[in-house]
Order: sequence, then C-alpha cells, then structure tokens
Amino acid sequence: MLLGKLTWSEVSDMVNNVDFVIVPIGSTEQHGKHLPLDNDAYTALEISKLVAEKLKEKLKILIAPLIPYGMSEHHMDFPGTITLRVETLINVIEDICISLSRHGFKRILILNGHGGNTAAIRVAVQELNLKYGLNVYALNWWDLVSDIFKSIYNTPITHADEGETAVAYALNQRVVKDFMEGSGNYGEETILYTSKRMKEYTSTGSMGHPEKALKEHGEAIVNSVVNRLADELLKLSKQ
Repeated sequence: MLLGKLTWSEVSDMVNNVDFVIVPIGSTEQHGKHLPLDNDAYTALEISKLVAEKLKEKLKILIAPLIPYGMSEHHMDFPGTITLRVETLINVIEDICISLSRHGFKRILILNGHGGNTAAIRVAVQELNLKYGLNVYALNWWDLVSDIFKSIYNTPITHADEGETAVAYALNQRVVKDFMEGSGNYGEETILYTSKRMKEYTSTGSMGHPEKALKEHGEAIVNSVVNRLADELLKLSKQ
C-alpha cells in the first residue's frame, strides 16, 4: 500500500487498478512538552494506513510518501518547529498531485493532519481541479469526528490537548506522560477569523487538559475516523 516501497515497474502494472492515492500531510512543529514534533504528520500517515487496510478487500489504495512539513509560523516561538511559506506548500501539493496524475492515477485524496495547512490545501485543490482538470479531494481528519470529540470531552479538538493526546495514545505515538502541562485554554470562541501566535494562548505549547486523555477515548475517535472515511471513499469510487 506504500507507493514509496514499490518499484516503477510494479507501479506501472497496477496504476490502472488503483482507486485512490492518499497523500498524507502534516507538520513538524511543537506539540507541548509531551508530544513529538512529528505528531500531525504521524497521525495523518497512520490513519491513511488504517483506512487502506480496512478497504483492502473493496478498493485498491496506495499511500504516497508523507509530506512532513506545513504552515507552522504560529509555532515558531518553540524550538524544533519547521515552517513552509504558503506559496511553497501550495506548489508542493500541486506538483505532487500533477506528477501522480501524469502516471495515470485518477483520484487523489490529500489527508491533512495539521489545521494550519487547511487554507493552502484548499487553494491547491481548486487549482488542480479547475485549472488542470484533476480529480483531487482533501480532508482534515478531525472534521469527520467533531461530534465524537464533543461527546467525550465537551470541547472541540485544539492543539496537544486531551483529544489530540488521546489519539496519540491510540496510534502508539510517543507520549511523555511526566511532562503533560496544558493551559486549560481552548482558544477564543468567535465566528471572526484571526491569527495569533501559539505562545499567546499557552506558554507550554499545549492547549486544554492533556492529562485527561485516555487511550480508549482515542481508540473510539480513530475508529470513527477510519469507518467514516472508508464510507466516503466507497461512495466516491462509485461516481
């Protein structure tokens, strides 16, 4: 299922039978004192694998190599964070999808693990579909399960909080339990868009209450993501 592990001749033999190529994208940015810098990227890749595995009897899915960087300027006050410029990220997404299309892949899903990438991804998808005639879709994985987060925690998912930490547990991500230190802050509730640096919300880089995270909560969230995304891909495959 991993495109990067195939030879060119193996790809050539299967390209016409592939239903979707999933392009996982995340970030390399701080996630508080208890989660690794690669958390968003790791999550996107692991969910991609789980979806491909769930659908292996029904759809042929390949997973492109992970895009490990994103738009993370708002986290740059915390060491280790790496950020791309918006035009760089748009160009990278477009170049990857155009390359896949040139080889004959017909449907592409960009599975996003970092909220800061959303605007760039949407611009890229619009360009790819309307200007280049491709068939590209995009999804923030957490958008599939906002109801699950609220039912468990009565809050939306934010950053390195209890929801994201629970998912990290469920996906066997590295979690440094002794250094969990949330802010109790979940951000501002407003319909108006703005942008602030993460240090304005939290001195530790972590929002909410990560100490409340439980693995079983994360498993419920991940299972719902996988099941709902699998259903969406099955619907699209019939169009």
